[in-house]
Amino acid sequence: MSVIGLIVILLFLAGILWLVNSKIPNLNPTIRWIINAVVIVVAVVLVLASFGIWDEVRGVKIPKI
Repeated sequence: MSVIGLIVILLFLAGILWLVNSKIPNLNPTIRWIINAVVIVVAVVLVLASFGIWDEVRGVKIPKI
C-alpha cells in the first residue's frame, strides 16, 4: 500500500470518528466507546500491516499458564 493510500484511509477513519462523536449526540456512551475502540484498533492494525510489522506480531506465541 502506498503512503498516499494509507493517509487517505486514515483520514477516512478519522472522519468516521468525528461524525460519530460530534454529529450523533444521543448515542449511548457505551456504544460510542465501542465504535471508537474498533476504529482505533483497525487503524493500528492497518498501519502495522502497511509497515510489515503485523506478520511478526501475528507470529508471537503466547505461553499457556
